[in-house]
Amino acid sequence: MGDRIRILIVDDQALFSNALGSLLGKEGDLEVIGQCSDLDKAALLIADEQPDIVLLDVDLKGRTGGELLDMLPPGFATPRIVVVTAVEDASQVAAILQKGARGAVSKSAQSTDLPAVIRRVMGGEIWIDPFFLSSFVSASVRSSATPDGHHFSDREREILSWVCRGLGNKEIASKLSISEAAVKAGMQRLFQKYGVRSRAQLIAVTSGNLH
Repeated sequence: MGDRIRILIVDDQALFSNALGSLLGKEGDLEVIGQCSDLDKAALLIADEQPDIVLLDVDLKGRTGGELLDMLPPGFATPRIVVVTAVEDASQVAAILQKGARGAVSKSAQSTDLPAVIRRVMGGEIWIDPFFLSSFVSASVRSSATPDGHHFSDREREILSWVCRGLGNKEIASKLSISEAAVKAGMQRLFQKYGVRSRAQLIAVTSGNLH
C-alpha cells in the first residue's frame, strides 16, 4: 500500500468534525493527522505536520476560513484546500476558491462521497459540489463577457453551463443536439477567451464571476 493521504480538519463544530474524522479514518488510504477549530492553530499545524489535504469550514468563530490561506507565508508549500461547509452563500465559497482552494463540498449534500473527492483533488482535479456550481454557472451565463472583455456567443454560454455541471463533450453534444466536434471547437474558444488550458481551470475561473 502506498503512502496515505494526510488530512487536517479545520471546523468549529465538534460533533461534525469528530464524525468526519471517524468516517475518513475507516479509509485505508486516508489518515486524519489533526482536528482544530482555530485558524491560528491550524496555521501552526500545517507548518509542523504538512498535511496533504485541509478540509476547511467557511465560518469559524467569527472568522472566515479564507483567512487561513492569507496566514501561510509566501512560497510555502500550501496543502490542497477543500472547503466543507454549511454556508449557503456561494460568493463566500467562491472567494476561497479564488485564493487557491481546490474543492468545495456542502455539508447538506448527503450523497457526496467525500473520500472520493479527496482522492480526486489529491490527483490534481478541482471538484466543486453541484450545490455551489449551479450558482457559479448562473452568475457566469448572466454575464455577456469574460473578465478580459471577450464576449460569449449563446452557444458558448450553453457549453459553459454544461461543462460546469460536469458533463463531457459527448454528453454536451447530445444535450445540445450538435456534433462532438462543435463542442470541442466551443471549448477551445472558451479556453482561449479565459486564458486557461483545462476544464478544471475553466471551472475555477468561472467561480470568480460571483465577484
